[in-house]
Amino acid sequence: MKPSSSKLGLPPNLQPQSKGNKMRRIFTGLAMASFMMLGISSAAYANYDPQLPATCDGGNNVPDSTFTGGVISSIGGCNLSESITASSAVSVTSDGAVNVTGSLSAPGVTVQSTGSTVSVGAITSSAFIDILAHDANNTVYNSININGSISAALATNIVGSNITSAVPLTSAGITSHGGGTVNLVALNGDVDVTNDSGDINVVGNVGDSTTTTVYISAGDAIGNGNINISGTVSTTSAQFTNVELVAGGNISTGAITSPQIHVYANDYGITGTSTFLLGGGGTNGISGAVTANNTTGGGGYIDIENGYQTGQGNITVTDGKVVATGTDGNFIDISALGGTLILPGGPITAGGPDSQIVLAGKTVNFVNGTNISSDYLTGGLTHSVVIEADTINYAGTSVVTANGSGQDSNDPGAVLVQGYTSGTTKVQFIGAAGAQISLGADGDHTYTQVYADAISFATGAVTLHSQGTTDHSVYLTNVDDTSTSDNLTVTSGSLLADASGKAGAGGTVSVDVYAAVLNGDSITLNANGPATGDGNGGTINFNANSTVMGATSKGLLTANAAATGNGAASTSAISFYPGSDVVLGSANGEFALSANGGNVSGNAGSITVNSGSGTVTVDVPTTQPTTVVSAIATGSSGLGGNVSINKYSTRFDINASIKVDASPAESPSNFNGSMTLNGVLCQQYKTGFAPSTWPLVYWDCTSATPDGIQRTFATNYLTTSLQTLMDDSSVTMYTLNSLGDYNSVFKPEKALPLNAVGATFEIPSTPSGYTTVFGLSSNSTRKTELAGHEFGHAIDDANALAGVENSASNDHKKYSINDYLYLDYSNISSTEMASTYRDPCSPGTSPAPFAGVIDLTTNELICNGTTLNPDGNYGNLTNSGILNKADAHIFTANSAGAWAELYAQAFAYADYGYMNIGTVSNLYDQTADGVFYNGYMNCAEKWGAALAGGQSVPPTSASAYCSATLPAWSPGYIPFANKTH
Repeated sequence: MKPSSSKLGLPPNLQPQSKGNKMRRIFTGLAMASFMMLGISSAAYANYDPQLPATCDGGNNVPDSTFTGGVISSIGGCNLSESITASSAVSVTSDGAVNVTGSLSAPGVTVQSTGSTVSVGAITSSAFIDILAHDANNTVYNSININGSISAALATNIVGSNITSAVPLTSAGITSHGGGTVNLVALNGDVDVTNDSGDINVVGNVGDSTTTTVYISAGDAIGNGNINISGTVSTTSAQFTNVELVAGGNISTGAITSPQIHVYANDYGITGTSTFLLGGGGTNGISGAVTANNTTGGGGYIDIENGYQTGQGNITVTDGKVVATGTDGNFIDISALGGTLILPGGPITAGGPDSQIVLAGKTVNFVNGTNISSDYLTGGLTHSVVIEADTINYAGTSVVTANGSGQDSNDPGAVLVQGYTSGTTKVQFIGAAGAQISLGADGDHTYTQVYADAISFATGAVTLHSQGTTDHSVYLTNVDDTSTSDNLTVTSGSLLADASGKAGAGGTVSVDVYAAVLNGDSITLNANGPATGDGNGGTINFNANSTVMGATSKGLLTANAAATGNGAASTSAISFYPGSDVVLGSANGEFALSANGGNVSGNAGSITVNSGSGTVTVDVPTTQPTTVVSAIATGSSGLGGNVSINKYSTRFDINASIKVDASPAESPSNFNGSMTLNGVLCQQYKTGFAPSTWPLVYWDCTSATPDGIQRTFATNYLTTSLQTLMDDSSVTMYTLNSLGDYNSVFKPEKALPLNAVGATFEIPSTPSGYTTVFGLSSNSTRKTELAGHEFGHAIDDANALAGVENSASNDHKKYSINDYLYLDYSNISSTEMASTYRDPCSPGTSPAPFAGVIDLTTNELICNGTTLNPDGNYGNLTNSGILNKADAHIFTANSAGAWAELYAQAFAYADYGYMNIGTVSNLYDQTADGVFYNGYMNCAEKWGAALAGGQSVPPTSASAYCSATLPAWSPGYIPFANKTH
């Protein structure tokens, strides 16, 4: 299981508005004014002097010249052709048709029919104008025709059905009920037009230099009602002026200019909603630019929607003229609710502080050249782009940015991509062949995030970036990573998440998902320092419950410090928790990781790899290996790094694949890097030798204070030629605490004996060699000889790889067999029966083979005086059999018949052990060394002495019998056999 991690909280100011329950920005000043005016006109009837009525009897009589205001009423209709100028409010009312063909001028004017139509000519009022065609209960509405200019100082309120104007209206509040159509010419001043179940048509422009509010609403809950405006719509550029167009059906209009713009087409989401052409016009769309131009404070605001909740509201932006400008708080929201949003081949811009662009649709399509920007390059406040989509298609090259620094982590610059569909959300990027899309917020206090239950990428190339000097991050995050359906998938193409520094430190890349299925061409996570200048490396956190890497994919995680300057990699640079089996390497299907120090100076960083329930495999290529996990100081100064890899189960070339080196110029007393391998901490130490001299380093896995046993042997007892041989064979030295630690670190292909205290092996494909010692006491003499024994194996392996004489060569095998013959027989005759058996303990003319020799299995002397020690239970064993019983580890051939252990121990004795033979207990192998000291197994010992002296092999100084032809009966000779003697 991966480690727990907290979910990224989204700052409230970056939360997009809910598409299902949008809070309309109703312009209460104008809407309430309409209803207040209606109230005033009703009150005005009661205030008229009932003793001074004027009547249109039968609809024909008109007021006389003394009329100064009041009620003009009739039954059956009223035709008022006189021009009237009154000093007080005038009300013309009838239960029949009302036709005012003359001009009317008064402080307040009401024209009303409670049962039929109303037609008016020119009306002027220093207060309000009410034109009403509805009954007293507001249940029956009739037509209104406006044939002259209407001008009111306060407001014009028109309520009826099938409302038509032949001339422009100024500051009009118009309400139509009952399914009729509103047909208007141009509208000036403040505009409030509502048709609750029918169309609204305007020939000409809406708004002029005095307009602060345009509110036009048409339609009902079943989708009736279109808005058609042949001209443009505009208000002044002052703060808090608004345009809002709302239709149950389509909206067609020219360009719109206002500080705040709201366009909601097909607002009730009826099935079959037509596509809204933003910039292209037509029966549903806006012909021309949409510009939110706030010039007096605050930001421009654009909110355009087609459809509602689960409707099929498509939007196509046919040009890039969607711009919000202002001093702060610019906002653009384009939402194809339940449908597809097709973006333009040009810019959509909302720059400045506190600015946001929201692009929403079940599908969002980017075309070649799309450029979405909510940049604020002077920095200091939040600005963002939010994309809500289940599917993002892209072609050509597209860019989404929210560049510029935010204020802090709560008020950042950000690009956020999240799923559209509620419940189980998904975000899938699908690119055309060769397509590229880049989404990012560069600056301080910035982040870029893709946030959904399921995240996928296919074809094309996706770059997610957030580059700055501090507090900049890229996140790929499951909403809830506890379900098997919560995942990150790259099916093809490439994915780059880049939080590298710009003129400063690298940031953070975080992948936090339930499952990662990575089949793309490349998956790259970067949190590096800057490409130029100074700066530290950042951090990468990859957390998953399972990870599957495709056979043709490559993964790269880099958190390096400055590429050309000074900087340190982070002490927690890379945490890689794939949660399942993973392969580290540079080939397809593998991950490579690096956290290096700055190119001029700086410490290396730390890398942790933990596969959770799976295992880690480190690829060992058949050619010279590439470093696949690197935490090194690359500059002229800098300490080494730390690498921790857990749960690998097969052997690999550790020191070729993993590098943690300090700068070559650093003192040997300074930290030179460490590795924690399957829980065993191993630290690298410099020897302090010249760069061209082997060994430059050694490894200690025992304590913070290394004993340097192998270093001591390598430097004091290996000749220059042998050191060169070790260098050519890339031999590395390790000291460990125990066989268990050795098994954990080096994962032997064949189990070592439980009493093993050292091991040497080659990685043939590299080639690289390792000599290890472990499990001995602190006796430095014994440990030094053990180190010599392991170097004997390393020399053997190196010679075998070089194709020269070694333990498996026929010469060495002959030397070894002759040694056993000479040990068993003091006189070798023509037959085995005629040959003279050598007594194991009686000296005769030379020291007996086992005189003073310790049996390693019993830790007692083999000989008790001149006879065998009965405690040894040697029975009828030959001398070779006794030797094998006492020290089988050294005196046993391997499966190929090579005497490799004898080869190695003979070298250790000849190069070091003979000097310490006076104290037998100080020796690593008391049995073998004692026999060597007594002059037996002389051929092997001479071979070892030749190696120690840097001479050619087989040695020319060996005893004559070593290379002698074996007697005729020798093929039947078997060392260690039971013989009667």
